[in-house]
Amino acid sequence: MKDLADANPYNTAQLSKILRFCLSKDLMIRATYIADMMIKNQEICRDAVRDLIRHYMDNNSYLKANLLLVEIHDTLSDGASQLQELASYFWFRSDFKCVAPLMDVMNLKGVPQTDDFNYHLIKLLLSSDEFSTAVEVLLDMKNPERILSEEMYISLINGCVKNKKLDDAKEVCKSIIDKRRIKDPLLWDAIINVYCESVELKKANHLLNFMRKHGIKPSANVYANILLLCLRLNWMEEADVVYNKLISDRVPLESKLRSAIVKLYCVRDGVDLAYNKMKSFKEAGYKTDSTSYCIVMSAYLKNNSHEKAKNIATTIIKENMRIELNVYNTIINLFMTTGEIDEGLKMYHSMKGKGFTPDCATYSTVISRCLRNNLLAEASLVCQQCLSDDLELSIPLCNTILNLYCQKGHFEFARNMFDRMKEEGLRLTGSTYNILLNAYVEADMMDESREMYGLIRKDQVKIADSLKSTIKKYHKLLNQNETTKYYQPKTTRINV
Repeated sequence: MKDLADANPYNTAQLSKILRFCLSKDLMIRATYIADMMIKNQEICRDAVRDLIRHYMDNNSYLKANLLLVEIHDTLSDGASQLQELASYFWFRSDFKCVAPLMDVMNLKGVPQTDDFNYHLIKLLLSSDEFSTAVEVLLDMKNPERILSEEMYISLINGCVKNKKLDDAKEVCKSIIDKRRIKDPLLWDAIINVYCESVELKKANHLLNFMRKHGIKPSANVYANILLLCLRLNWMEEADVVYNKLISDRVPLESKLRSAIVKLYCVRDGVDLAYNKMKSFKEAGYKTDSTSYCIVMSAYLKNNSHEKAKNIATTIIKENMRIELNVYNTIINLFMTTGEIDEGLKMYHSMKGKGFTPDCATYSTVISRCLRNNLLAEASLVCQQCLSDDLELSIPLCNTILNLYCQKGHFEFARNMFDRMKEEGLRLTGSTYNILLNAYVEADMMDESREMYGLIRKDQVKIADSLKSTIKKYHKLLNQNETTKYYQPKTTRINV
C-alpha cells in the first residue's frame, strides 16, 4: 500500500480496484485513504467515489459522505464541475441517496445550480417520490417553464395530491399558471383537481371559465370534479350551471362524469329520476358502471327502500360489473342489515379475495350480524382479518369485537382490546364499559367486575340506562358474595 502511495503518477484504475476491494472487505480506513489519494491526484473515479459515498450512507455515516464531497470541492481545481458531474452520474442511475449529501455540499459551497442542473434533479426526485423536495427545487429555478415538460408538471402535481401535499401542489399550479400557456388537457385536469381537492370551488370555477373563454375544451374529468364538489358543498345553483355548461360543450360522457350526473339527479330530482337517468345512459349504449348503481342504491337505502336497493345490488352482481371498494361496502351492509347473511358473507369473501380492505363500518356490521345469528366461527374469522388489516379502529367496531370476545369467553382478549382502545386515545363510551362489566358479572368474575366498576367511577363514565342496569346486577352480585363470605350459620350444641 505504501509503495503504491509513493508511486507518481498514481494509477487511477489501480486505485479504483483497491478501493472497491477495501469496501468489499469493510476496510473503511484504507478505503478512505485510497479515496484521499485519488482526490489529491486531481483525478476522480466516479464509480469508486460513488461506491464509497453509498457505503457511508448505508452505514448512516452522513457526515463522512459530506466531508468526502467537501474535500472533492476544495482539493480539485475543478471541484465545482466535478460535483456537478458526480450529480449527473447519480441522476442517470436514479441514485437519490447519494445526491442528498452532494446537494448539501453544493449549497454549502455556493456551487451554482443552473436550471438545467435542477431539471435533472427534479427528474430524479420524481422517480424517488420526493415530491415536496422537487417543489422546493422548482421554485428556486429562474425559468422552469422553458425546460420542464408538461408531463413533468403533471407528475409533480399528481404526486403531491396523492401524498396529501396540497399546499405544495398549489405552489406548482401558481407557478405554471402565471408563466406559461398550458396546452395539455391533462395538465388542466391536474391543476383543477388540486383546487377541487382543496375545496376551493371559486378558484376551480374560475379556471373552468378561463379555459372556455380561451377556446380550450374542458375534459369530462374536469366537469366531473367540479360538479361533485358543488354537490359536496350543497351548492345546487352552481351545480345546475356547471351541468348546463357541460351539456352546451357536448362533453363526452365518461364514466366518472356519468356518476356525477346521476348523483346530481339523486340530490336535485329524487332517486327514482336518478335511476331513470342511469337507465337512459345504458340505453344510449354506455357501458354500465357499478359506481352510478351504488349512488342510486345508497339513496334507496337512505329512503328505507330496501327491496329496490337489493334489486340494484343483484343487477350489479348478475351483470358482473367491476366493483369498487365503496360499492362492495354498500352491498355488504345492505345484505347484512336486510337479513341476507349468506349473500353478505359471500360478497365479503369476494371482496377480500380481490385484495380490498373493508372499512370499519362494514367490519362492524359483518361481525355483529354473525354474532346475532350465532355464527361465532365466521365472526371470529372476520375479526382476525380485521385486526390483521391494521385499520384505524373506530368505537363501534371495537365494541363489536369486545362483544365477540365476551360471547366466546375470551375475557383476556377482550381486556387487551379494551386497553388498546384506551392506549390509542379513543373516546370510550358507556357501551364499551358496559360490555365488559356485564360479561364479568354474568361469568361471576368478582375481581374483574370490581376492577371494571372502579374504572367506570375513575373515568367518570356517563351512565346510560343499559350501564345503570348492569351496575345494579354488579351490586347484587357483590352483596351475594359479601353475604356468603361473612354469614356464619348458627349451630345448636346437642348434649348427648
